[in-house]
Amino acid sequence: MNRNRWKLVCQFAALACMLASPAAFAGNYGVSPLDFQLTQQRRSGVLTITNEDKAPIALRVRAMRWTQDAQGVDVYEETNDLVFFPKRVDLQPGDKKIVRLGVNAVGQDAERAYRLFVDELPPPEDPTRDRGSRLSVLVSIGVPVFLTPDGAEAKLVVEQARFGDGLDVTVGNPGTSRVRLSRVMSGEGVELAQNIPGRYVFPGVRKQLRIPAAAPACAGGRVPLKLDAGATMTGFDAACAR
Repeated sequence: MNRNRWKLVCQFAALACMLASPAAFAGNYGVSPLDFQLTQQRRSGVLTITNEDKAPIALRVRAMRWTQDAQGVDVYEETNDLVFFPKRVDLQPGDKKIVRLGVNAVGQDAERAYRLFVDELPPPEDPTRDRGSRLSVLVSIGVPVFLTPDGAEAKLVVEQARFGDGLDVTVGNPGTSRVRLSRVMSGEGVELAQNIPGRYVFPGVRKQLRIPAAAPACAGGRVPLKLDAGATMTGFDAACAR
């Protein structure tokens, strides 16, 4: 599936969830953990899937290589790099089952990223159901999987930033591990924004972000800010809108 089609699928799923009426239904299942970090010392993991619905559910599991293009846009491609079993999971209400995940080696120079997708499959056709009375929303959960070599290090560089209709900021990662942005702070430590769109910045990637945030009091045309990336806090100055 090409990148544009992946974008369309994601946008349609989000729209369907927002517009779903009380007559709409979707599978109610959960996965744990929410991500994996595999290393040379830890080459495997276990994903637990729980059916929290009142009806049986069938799921498909598949792996995709996850990269970012020159504009920092997520790209997904089929891959055989990950080994996992089973590839189909059938769950009765309240059931839990595990998917075993592994990789042969983590020997690359920079971290590699994947997603293990758990896709809800359509339920069997019910001839007694009025097809026009219900909207079926099939859920897909993409669990991040990172293969991290020894010594990999994340580095965040803020190239430019400006307040306008939100905060426009250009960031780069010249390191060998991902950066995961979590929030924007003022120079005084006040939280200005969280849940940053496009929060992952992969090694060697440069991307532009628009973060919904209002400019704090501005002096001299610039305001000091900080980007919280978990293990690191990067300070920078943003130009104020005129």
